[in-house]
Amino acid sequence: MNASTASSNRAAWAAAGAAATMIAHQVGAKAVRDAMFLSNFDISALPAMIVAASLVSIVMLLGSARILSRRGPAWFVPRAFAVSAGLLLTLWATGDAAPRVTAVLFYLHVASFGAVLVSAFWSMTNEAFDPRTARKRMSRIAMGATLGGLAGGLAAERLANTLSVHSMLPLLAALHVVCAVGIVRFLNLAPVGSQAQTGTGGVRAGLREIGRVPYLRDLALLVLTATMGAAFLDYLFKAQAAARVTDSATLVRFFAAFYTGASLLTFIVQSTASRWFLERLGLARTVSSLPAAIFLGGIATWAVPGLASGLLARGGESVMRSSLFRSAYEPLYTPLTPDRKRAAKSFIDVGCDRLGDALGGALIRLLLFAAPAIAMPLMGATAAALGVIGLFIAWRLHGGYTVALEKSLRAREIELDPTDLSDLTTKSMVMQTLTSFDASDLSAALKRSGAAQRSSAASSSAPAAITPTDDALLARVADLRSGDARRTYRALELHHAPEPELVGHIIPLLAWDEIAGHASRSLRLTKSRAAGQLVDALLDPDQEFSTRRRIPRVLGSIGEQRVVDGLVAALTDRRFEVRYQCGRALLRLRRKHDSLIFDEEIIFSRVMHEARVDRAVWTSQRLLDGLDPTVDSDDPFLDDTVRERSTRSLEHVFTLLALVLPRTAVLVAYKGLLTDDQNLKGTALEYLEHVLPSAVRKTLWPFLEEGRPPKPAAPAGREVVDRLLQSHESIQLNLAELRREQGNDPAS
Repeated sequence: MNASTASSNRAAWAAAGAAATMIAHQVGAKAVRDAMFLSNFDISALPAMIVAASLVSIVMLLGSARILSRRGPAWFVPRAFAVSAGLLLTLWATGDAAPRVTAVLFYLHVASFGAVLVSAFWSMTNEAFDPRTARKRMSRIAMGATLGGLAGGLAAERLANTLSVHSMLPLLAALHVVCAVGIVRFLNLAPVGSQAQTGTGGVRAGLREIGRVPYLRDLALLVLTATMGAAFLDYLFKAQAAARVTDSATLVRFFAAFYTGASLLTFIVQSTASRWFLERLGLARTVSSLPAAIFLGGIATWAVPGLASGLLARGGESVMRSSLFRSAYEPLYTPLTPDRKRAAKSFIDVGCDRLGDALGGALIRLLLFAAPAIAMPLMGATAAALGVIGLFIAWRLHGGYTVALEKSLRAREIELDPTDLSDLTTKSMVMQTLTSFDASDLSAALKRSGAAQRSSAASSSAPAAITPTDDALLARVADLRSGDARRTYRALELHHAPEPELVGHIIPLLAWDEIAGHASRSLRLTKSRAAGQLVDALLDPDQEFSTRRRIPRVLGSIGEQRVVDGLVAALTDRRFEVRYQCGRALLRLRRKHDSLIFDEEIIFSRVMHEARVDRAVWTSQRLLDGLDPTVDSDDPFLDDTVRERSTRSLEHVFTLLALVLPRTAVLVAYKGLLTDDQNLKGTALEYLEHVLPSAVRKTLWPFLEEGRPPKPAAPAGREVVDRLLQSHESIQLNLAELRREQGNDPAS
């Protein structure tokens, strides 16, 4: 382990400790807040309190967002924790004289400081590491936060037996002091990166950024709807709890037990399922776990009102928010630069969250006033509806994240190693972007990187610089991707095989009619070195059809078994022309390389697949590309008269049959079927009737001899084969006669 890795490890452990302390405080403070408020006020006052707390949080956001943007979270976070500790001690010192006022002020403090500090803490950890390291270390920090929540809930439940609710305030203040100290230690250990950058603006800058980027608007709407739904579930849960428990100490233990259980389940889900969800489903679909939990919780509280359903609904929302949702939500900001992230993220995390609480509280108040008898079921139904809206928004995030990540990669603002990525969305996007990277962007980025490395040579042991060879390669990439026919042609017209790095840029050129022939010749020069990339592109259903239908012409010159296997696999392609060209390429390989293996069972199954179509489809299948003389000149099926009388479907089927049956005999049979000589046609049918497997014959026969059922199969006698081969001369004479009649014979 090098010094840099060891340093980032120590920093990650320090951040995990600070996160554990922060969330322990948050869980304990929520339990004390709820117990303190509900023991001094009726549950009907809770919606108004939620709205007031939301407004105070938004006011705090106005000030903190500008500070975060100008000074950065590394400056703001430890100082904010220290200020919070001081305010808690002040409430403790003055709270005995006015317990109801203390309950309100403490509720406002937890709601406002809690949201701002948690959001700023995660922004700080994101910026303290480079994105690659942050991605590796974030799970450790999140795990520390989860364990802190578990410890905080347990401590609150135990201390409620010996301490009053008011006496817990100094302990909560002490936790925030520990947080401030731990964060200072973390910042001393963390690599100095984007945390040192400063920006301008605040909430207005965040609003402008959100208004300009649809992806950020979707994130804001997701947070807003999820928070509104959670507000309904939270009220339903607390209303049932307040109706069952009235003693303040018992309420503390009850809420502490609830938050402890939720933290334990969060830890289990996070440690066992988060990685699977991220790798298999990607970020957007993992984020949708929160609105899904809100939807299910709303249905449960609507269908079966009571404390049990309220507890399950609120618990499910809390677990999903702190585990799967948090694991996927934070990386969604990775593509953004620090200044844009600070402006938008603080508004989304705090402003939209608090606004969601305010709107949720107002709607709850309205339902209680307008329809008190059915208010509870209506709240459950509203939560379920908000969950559905959230699901729709979450599933839209995939496209926006993809675009944002692509832009960031193209600007070289983040460096990601595909082997280190932890989620499906980022993996697929990085690979797509790296393979389609614009040459000019890449060249400029590498030159900037080389300049930066040379300037830091004194402090770096192995700086990398761009060599003349690299410049030449990048210049060819630029020519290949220029869209200019002359530049592209010049890059392709070399007398040696192109470098392997260029193959991925040449393959898409097969779709360009003007350049396709030159691209094909260039790729054929690479021989087996390009076989893997060509086969992958051929089998990729997202690859351009015009590219895939021309790849087999290149593969037909590479005599390797892996090429045969790839072409055979492509015989199931949904586009006929791709299948047709694969068949022709396979036949060329079959003729030139006796060592290649063609699976008879698979080929016959492909023949049956082609024959299981309606006759209208069979006769209507056409080709967009004409014949290529450079590869088709010696094709045994290349006969203008035969092709005019045949369908492309029949030609393709016989091409496949020639792969596993005696090639010459199959070719003669094919030509015999197309003559007007009934004797020759009968001989061809008799041969095919004997050599084709029963299932293949029954499927194919209606296209060979309309109205004539096949005879029972019998062993193919040698005399039948001999008669067919002897008929070859007659077939050629018959074809010559047809040419003369049509005026196609040059000698006539």
